[in-house]
Amino acid sequence: MKAGDFVVEVGAGSGALTLVLAQAVGPDGHVVTYDLRPDFLEVARANVSDAGLAGRVEFKLGDARMAIPETGVDAFVLDIPDPWEAVGTAANALRPCGHFASNSPNVEQVNRTVAALRAGTFVEIRTVEIIEREIEASESGTHPSFAPLGHTGYLTFARHVLEKL
Repeated sequence: MKAGDFVVEVGAGSGALTLVLAQAVGPDGHVVTYDLRPDFLEVARANVSDAGLAGRVEFKLGDARMAIPETGVDAFVLDIPDPWEAVGTAANALRPCGHFASNSPNVEQVNRTVAALRAGTFVEIRTVEIIEREIEASESGTHPSFAPLGHTGYLTFARHVLEKL
């Protein structure tokens, strides 16, 4: 994603990711964010406004897993419990070579999302695990903590194509 891009976000929540997306697209870009809950949209709207980025973001109440009117989208970003349900919507909204990204807390969500992407017109599908590991720094040296690793989630990425090769 870069300055000037058109991005659809599904799952506005508090607007934390919306803020990052609005900052990334810059003053010439546009973010449309969807949520099923009006109370979440209001919190997100207030947070984006407080950050001075309201002109870059459009807030919509609706179920983006079903269908959305946006097309020619550069990036489609999901932070919902069932991202595989929105893969079809993403395919219809994304421009050729547009980017798909999904955040999931568990591997079963990843499996279902990747299966839906493979069944559709997506390529370069990859998932990365995000792991938190504390580092201890002291005068005698710096080393990883011996505490267990903390798991934070999985990020799945893909690119949309018109047809599979």
